[in-house]
Amino acid sequence: MNISYENKMNLAFDKPLEYKQLLLYPATISYYSIFSSAEDCLDVSKMNEKNIELLRLPYLEYMYTKAMLNEDNFKIKWDMLICVLNIVLGKDQPFDVLKKDGKIYIKVYQRSENYELLNKEYTIIRNNFLSQYKDKEISKKDLEDVGKKITDIQEKMYNTILIGSEDFEEIRQLIMLQNDIKPQHYDAKTEQFLYNMKEKLNKVKKNDNDITTEDLITIVAYSLQKEPKELENMTIRRFNRFLNIITTKDDYYMYKQLEMSGMIKLNSEIPHWISHYEPKGKFDDIVVEGSSLMSSLKDGEQI
Repeated sequence: MNISYENKMNLAFDKPLEYKQLLLYPATISYYSIFSSAEDCLDVSKMNEKNIELLRLPYLEYMYTKAMLNEDNFKIKWDMLICVLNIVLGKDQPFDVLKKDGKIYIKVYQRSENYELLNKEYTIIRNNFLSQYKDKEISKKDLEDVGKKITDIQEKMYNTILIGSEDFEEIRQLIMLQNDIKPQHYDAKTEQFLYNMKEKLNKVKKNDNDITTEDLITIVAYSLQKEPKELENMTIRRFNRFLNIITTKDDYYMYKQLEMSGMIKLNSEIPHWISHYEPKGKFDDIVVEGSSLMSSLKDGEQI
């Protein structure tokens, strides 16, 4: 997708991306496990959808409607989407999901310029109210009066941003770009085949030595000569790039030494470890360009 120069620099320096008045914060490796499967909520395919009315819906409304219908575990996907939005919008941008005129919106609250002053005023009114009526009964009128004061103050404490379907489409793509989530879709038949292949390969690979997120953190921390706790606030985007450099650099020099010593002969030049990084898609371990596992199978062949 096309993004502004400012956002390109924000990506390079792990700063929040700007979308209109919103700030989208990059996820840190504390949320590595969540974002490793975030395509399940940010990049759901409609290829298997048979309902024409649902197919016409924008992404946000499609996800919400499917969740309310509780179809194909969409309730879980919707809850995961809310979790992801909570992470990328951060504590300073809480939000609600609203249904207005038959459409779904995300209403984001941002602190106003006078937030601190208004918050103090709100605290004073609340504490005085609790103290004043601690030992006596409160009248309905007094309750309404203090409730109106508090509501008026709270409305002034925040500016609100309403995100509709069109804005959300841009936002979800920015979140995927920011957190190394690669869109990857095929037709329904091929995608089902790939999922089956992925499951079978995972069973083959499954053993007691599976690499965990902790193992990856240890590898990067060791290579950077840092304590693991020092990586806690590193973004997933930066962590992936460090890990890629560490592995490709070691491989590059190992094969170069073997080639120079005459122990092996390579048919083509080894790609240099200094190269452009591309995130991996959910099927990249199965679909390999050129001599792929898929292309080596004949129609109807089973594994």
